[in-house]
Amino acid sequence: METLDTVLVDCVSDHFQEAAQLERRGHHIVYCAGPRRATLCPILRNGFCEKLAAASGVIFDLDLDRAQHRAILARYRQVLGPDIPIRIMVTPRQALKYDELLAPYQTWTHPPTTTDVDAFAAMLETIDD
Repeated sequence: METLDTVLVDCVSDHFQEAAQLERRGHHIVYCAGPRRATLCPILRNGFCEKLAAASGVIFDLDLDRAQHRAILARYRQVLGPDIPIRIMVTPRQALKYDELLAPYQTWTHPPTTTDVDAFAAMLETIDD
């Protein structure tokens, strides 16, 4: 199967259970565990991230209760523009607390279902056409 595109998965555990579902559809998964506590993310430090530059879509599961993670998310929209799909995984509490930051994005306040991931993949595939 031909690889369609790259999905950047920002996830502190380096594991997104639904990655296999995206890979079966031909999407390449690249993980980023986010910056270590004492370091600044390259997208904030240099304005560039190699992993993000190659991404056709992003699944963001970093901790929005950390200021740097909120800044990373805000910078993603500036760098990627509105056409690159970004899904944010948040708790219901975070969805309320950070509603202004999250307004431009689609969020998952629950573990993504097969339907959620298929809809995200379909959006990526539409962009590839």
